Amino acid sequence: MRAQPFELGNEEGNIEAHVQFARLESCRELCLDQNYRELTLQMQVLRQGSLSPLHAFLLELLQLYPGVMQEALPNTVLLQRATAQLEAAIALQSSLAQAWVWELMQFLQVAVNLYHPALHSTAMAAELYARCGRDKDVASMHASRCRVMMLCEMYPEVVRLSDALLAQRELLSPARLCGVLNNAATVRYHLALEAGVSLGASPWEAALSLHKECLQVAQAGGLTKMLFFSNANIAILSALLGRPESVRCHMQALAQIPFADSHTPWPYWARLCEALLLCQGAEATQGWLALQRLSRDLAEIDTELHADHLPVQEVVLRMLAVIGRETGRFEEALTASEVHMSLQQRQRRMLSRQLGESVDGVLALPRLQSQNQQLTAHGELLENSLQQRNSELRSALDSLQAEAKVRLAAEVALQQAHDDLEHQVRVRTAELEQAMSLVMRQEKQLALGRMVVGIAHEMNTPLGNARMAASTINEQCLQLIAGLQAGSLRRPELQAALECVTQCGGIADRSLVRASDLVQRFKALAIGQHTETSVKFDVVALIQQLVESWQIRLALENVQLEVQMPAQLCVIAYPNALLQVLDQLLENSVVHGFLHAERGCVNLCVQIEAGQLSILLSDNGCGISDANLPHVFEPFFTTQLGQSGTGLGLSIVNSLVCDLMGGRVQIESKPALGTIIRLSFPVQRLANLS
Repeated sequence: MRAQPFELGNEEGNIEAHVQFARLESCRELCLDQNYRELTLQMQVLRQGSLSPLHAFLLELLQLYPGVMQEALPNTVLLQRATAQLEAAIALQSSLAQAWVWELMQFLQVAVNLYHPALHSTAMAAELYARCGRDKDVASMHASRCRVMMLCEMYPEVVRLSDALLAQRELLSPARLCGVLNNAATVRYHLALEAGVSLGASPWEAALSLHKECLQVAQAGGLTKMLFFSNANIAILSALLGRPESVRCHMQALAQIPFADSHTPWPYWARLCEALLLCQGAEATQGWLALQRLSRDLAEIDTELHADHLPVQEVVLRMLAVIGRETGRFEEALTASEVHMSLQQRQRRMLSRQLGESVDGVLALPRLQSQNQQLTAHGELLENSLQQRNSELRSALDSLQAEAKVRLAAEVALQQAHDDLEHQVRVRTAELEQAMSLVMRQEKQLALGRMVVGIAHEMNTPLGNARMAASTINEQCLQLIAGLQAGSLRRPELQAALECVTQCGGIADRSLVRASDLVQRFKALAIGQHTETSVKFDVVALIQQLVESWQIRLALENVQLEVQMPAQLCVIAYPNALLQVLDQLLENSVVHGFLHAERGCVNLCVQIEAGQLSILLSDNGCGISDANLPHVFEPFFTTQLGQSGTGLGLSIVNSLVCDLMGGRVQIESKPALGTIIRLSFPVQRLANLS
């Protein structure tokens, strides 16, 4: 279920809280549109009212937008403060509060040219707004993302995103819609220039159409700034396409917009329009010369001090290159392209320097910046008079002494807190070590108990059978002796007694063999019992022998074995141990993996890489439960105690692979999904066995 849009101010029945939240929303829109005149009045009304803690937090966020506070702070300082507010928003457990913080951060990141972090911030804000069910705010953040991607020169991505936004334009405010239309037109203009599309082709017409649509929206919404830029862009494109009537119409409209007087690069844009019109008409030579003069005039401007002149200078150079190629002035077009490339390199260097300064500013401590401003102010005052300088120095000294006292007190408190924390850590560490020791002892006792029970159970059966057989033999012998002494022993009785003794002897022998085999398997768990030495052998041949020995058994159990391995794999390792390991793993899969399956499949894959022989054995059997999986390598652990097996198979496998072969065993299993066992151990690979 989506969160309610009024998530932060959801005080039921509190009409005043809803009114406050509506004012906060209005102030946020004014901040994003940089409409500070009306914003000041709205925020004064909010400050006079009684705000809830959440609403007070939102009001504090709004004051971090550039131009809101009376004290002008660098954008890097504002960005650092906004970043610090993110933790507070998370503590409030409010998705909408976090969305406001991310939106503010992307606004400030764009202001300091941190475009890639701004992309992340817009994505986070959009996700949080979507979680709150605020579709219009989601669309607004995508519109902001569109602008940031254009600044990153991600032109194809801007085209796709702007098309998607225009398909749901009813979610966008007039200002956001104008921004999307302007960005969509601008990227099509740049893509047409980069692709060298001839004038009059569809990309130019598409850009012009989007600018006209933007103009209509700006006129309907009374957006003065967008009216200026839309008319200017239409005039430039119309001049480029040789449409003088359209140029004059929009130039006249520009003259009536107050914003044009404050836009210092506009005279150069007007000259560009005039030159482009000449280039498209009969006076093409005069137009070409006018373009060259305009380029020279712009080259004399210091673009580091007047960065707003860079776009017109870049467009003039592009037009010189485009028109020069079309009119056969190839050398001059090449020169313009080289100058344009040099300008772009200079722009990148300047942007890198600004980016470095921005990052340094964001990482700097606010206290140091405040002190630096104070020292700068003191330095300016020192030049006024000696008396004033002495007074200010005394004031600064008093301030530093007070700060030193505060810092000393803070250091003492911090040291005390540090000591308390260290003591708590030591106490907790001791408690944790004690608890871990207790758990380890309990686990060892549990494993030892399971081993003792397993040994007792496994040895009890053959020894009990042997004892029963011996007892029966003893009774038969006593009966024979009694019959002989009484003289009543007959031949049939003697024959029956001998057959019983023979059967009991066989039972005793088999039971003792079983007990002896169990003892040998117990000894196999001990590291010292692994006496095999490494020799040369072919792993592939060994596995083929193993597969052949299992063919009849697999056919009877209706299990299919698939093997993937190279044609030959000669190594120096432990062949008997490896054969025992693989035989035991196949035994486990066949006996325990396919208890109720009609047909099973076992896969065996062998490969060598970087001196490690890797063997993967998997089946599609019943799998192992999560509760049993951690215990499969423990001796005598079995889910079928007394039914089949001893619970030693995987313990012996683990002992051979880890202790003798120096490798490791990994097992993955899920109930009803089968089991995967990975073996890996070091070997020395050989070209052949000779």
